[in-house]
Amino acid sequence: YQSGETVILGEDCGRRCSCTAGSMTCSPYSCGRKESCSVEDGERGCRPNGYATCWIRGAGSYQTFDGLTYQYAGACKLTLAKLMGSSDHPHFKVTSEKVPKGQLMDSRFDCPSVLDPTTSAS
Repeated sequence: YQSGETVILGEDCGRRCSCTAGSMTCSPYSCGRKESCSVEDGERGCRPNGYATCWIRGAGSYQTFDGLTYQYAGACKLTLAKLMGSSDHPHFKVTSEKVPKGQLMDSRFDCPSVLDPTTSAS
């Protein structure tokens, strides 16, 4: 392994090891409760057990990750998805701002949404 590289080792992803100046330092590690240990593209790691989708349609129809659909016609900024709690995964947040008609260049829509996906290291 190269200096600065971090790898997950063990059949159960039980060790997280970092290589620094030719020395490997390991600590206990485990996958999250909705993850399983597997090898993908030659790299061992924790992968989600499943995936889900959320969406916005039209002027106020929202479907959440659990498949429920809500109608909300108000104009405001909403958080659609974000990482909750502590995680080794990159933090992210997706917001949508419903803009009243005529405030965007394309005013064909009554209430278009402006999506703002952001990521950060912590």
